[in-house]
Amino acid sequence: MNLTKLRTATIYIFSDAARVASLLMLEEDFGPPTTTYLALVSCLKSVITEVPKSTQEEASASATSEETKEAVKEDVTKVRVRYLRNPYHDLHFDLSDRNAIVGKTLYLLGKQITDPQQKVLSNSAQLIGHAMFGRWDRVQNLLKENRDFAQEAVQMVVKIINDTLKKVESSGNANLPPPHELPYLPGSPSVTPQEAQAYWTNILKYPVFTKSYLENLASTLTTVKSQEVSLISAAELLLSSALSELEDKEINAQENIYQSWEVLRTKELDKQLKRFRTAEVLDNVQDTLKVLKEKEEVIFFFDKEEEWMMRLPADEQQGYKLSETYRPTNWDKFVKVIPPKKTHAKKKKRT
Repeated sequence: MNLTKLRTATIYIFSDAARVASLLMLEEDFGPPTTTYLALVSCLKSVITEVPKSTQEEASASATSEETKEAVKEDVTKVRVRYLRNPYHDLHFDLSDRNAIVGKTLYLLGKQITDPQQKVLSNSAQLIGHAMFGRWDRVQNLLKENRDFAQEAVQMVVKIINDTLKKVESSGNANLPPPHELPYLPGSPSVTPQEAQAYWTNILKYPVFTKSYLENLASTLTTVKSQEVSLISAAELLLSSALSELEDKEINAQENIYQSWEVLRTKELDKQLKRFRTAEVLDNVQDTLKVLKEKEEVIFFFDKEEEWMMRLPADEQQGYKLSETYRPTNWDKFVKVIPPKKTHAKKKKRT
């Protein structure tokens, strides 16, 4: 493996690590300082180190070739299913652009740094995050507060602004779109992107920036007070200090979690076995009762012969149906003979 391929593989590893950090951002919980600083180092390395253009072209070409092969192999007919398009974007879970996701992750990670000696790192991470997210109004607010930034972060933001201006010039639109992917209005496929942009701007209360606004912002960044600080080195220093301080505690806590999980798993297994044994005993009792009932029916068949005959269908009861005047032989012993009603002579009226 040559040096270029090794460097490219390392860059893709940083990109995957930043994707894992973005999952923590979506959960809004970066965990203890060790995971927080690990996520910060991953995002900074993913953002600062760039993939060479030739490697990007090769990766995109290989991806398109694989997609073409899969399309040839699979002949699938896809049917569009109608569903409700909710006209809302929460700027969090609805984010799909990689730059916006990593930018918001960097911004929140920068806010997690509370050490006053690391203000430059915190401010720089927030600045880069807002720029990648496209929140130029927040970038302007950070600059108004006269905070200290790393020179590396300022140069990166200027580069992001220049790339955005090139996209605006190539698109021919004077205004910048919001930082997220802009869907069309629900149920109206003929709506233009400008109309959809205005619609979403009114809903989200998000300002529409112009080309001159970004140019002024870039000129303001050139006058910002900056320091020659390596962001990756500062983040790695924070990470190493956090690991040396908290590594043993977190390892012990993790081991205790595993031990408690083993105890809990054993208890749950015992409970489940007890339930299985109880269910097995109940099944055996039911089977025994069923066998006893069948034996009882066989033994007392002739005592309940009439009942069994009545269970037959109506067309099969012809040979077994008893006459209406039928009486068992032992019927007379239990039947009481009712004597005839006595008739009394009418009394003569007294005169």
